[in-house]
Amino acid sequence: MKNNQIDFMRNPSNNQIMTNHKFLGATWMLFSVIALLTFTSCGGSSKEGAASEVSSVATSSKDTLVLDAKQMANAGVEVGAVGRADVKTEVQLMGMVEASPQGRVSVGSLLGGMVKKISVKSGESVKAGQTLCAIENLTVIDWQESYLTAEAEGFMLEQEALRQKEMYQGKASSLKSLQQAEAALRMNRAKQEGLLQRLAAVGIVKEQLKKGIQRLIWVKSTTVGVIEAVLVHEGQTVADNANLVEVVSNVGAQWVLSGYEGQSTLIRPGMSVELSPAEGGTTVINGRVAAVSPSIQSDRTWKIYCTPAGKGNSAGDLRVGQAIKGQIAVKSNGAFVLPGSAAFQRDGKYFCFTQAGTGAKAVFVLTPIVVLGNHEESVILASPPNAPVVIKGGYSLWMMWDAQQSSEE
Repeated sequence: MKNNQIDFMRNPSNNQIMTNHKFLGATWMLFSVIALLTFTSCGGSSKEGAASEVSSVATSSKDTLVLDAKQMANAGVEVGAVGRADVKTEVQLMGMVEASPQGRVSVGSLLGGMVKKISVKSGESVKAGQTLCAIENLTVIDWQESYLTAEAEGFMLEQEALRQKEMYQGKASSLKSLQQAEAALRMNRAKQEGLLQRLAAVGIVKEQLKKGIQRLIWVKSTTVGVIEAVLVHEGQTVADNANLVEVVSNVGAQWVLSGYEGQSTLIRPGMSVELSPAEGGTTVINGRVAAVSPSIQSDRTWKIYCTPAGKGNSAGDLRVGQAIKGQIAVKSNGAFVLPGSAAFQRDGKYFCFTQAGTGAKAVFVLTPIVVLGNHEESVILASPPNAPVVIKGGYSLWMMWDAQQSSEE
């Protein structure tokens, strides 16, 4: 029987096969119906989940964070509006000492030629009238020769004019002869004056000619300052009116600070400002805001021009091109303030968290803000965000947001 049973299982009859087929078909149909009903009943939940994902689509953004009620309670998150207060604060600004048109001088020579000597180097301090370099030019020799010749001729013409005058008065000569002698003398004097002006333009004065004809043109500084650049080298041939040396001085130097667009309503001419080197130190110069730029630059900044306040203040150790920082005391009525713990700094910019929408899960967005200064334990904002702001628990959100960024990376 056992063997037969085994054989039967291996070789079932046709009736048994048909019976098995019917049983399996019915079972499969029942399973399909149950699965369909189960899928249909779960469809509502899937749609609700999809709707939930759509409502919080911002969760995929790198600057958002999604929390449920329990997470918000654990983080101690409180949302509210930005406060208002009458504040007196100090605005910190960065800037630079810029040369005035009078403080930046290009020194050159009217006549070109070969550079024979350079007496200074970049970074060296110079005085007004100090020799910078020497240029050799043969034209200046011709000018000196012409002047000395005209000077000698002028002495003879002057004597002739006096002689003709005496003769005319004695009726020994005509008026025409006297007029011709005086005209020749005037022409000679005009020629001498013209040549002297040419020589003075290249640094040669009349007194020098008494020592003999000068072969070199000595180029001298016209201001006190520092050599910013020497543009030539010895042996080089330069053209007429070429720039040879750049001199920069603190004469009329401008202290220019850069403010952000949101600070434009705070700074006014006449305000007091304390200036000091950006790198720190004990140098502090009292000044005032002389003027503010009427336009905002492409980088959304605007310029604030400052000058010393009082006769006892000067540029001191601050030099042209040096980075400076300025501190301006401002007073604002009804300024927007936010708890300092609710503001965060990233990449040199300030942010806070705002809440986007309501629901079972809250979406918080890292929102940029412009901070104008500090007031007690708060920061002063240029303008408030357009959404409710997290005023408590912001640091917890910041840590969660930072962890989220790290996990996404």
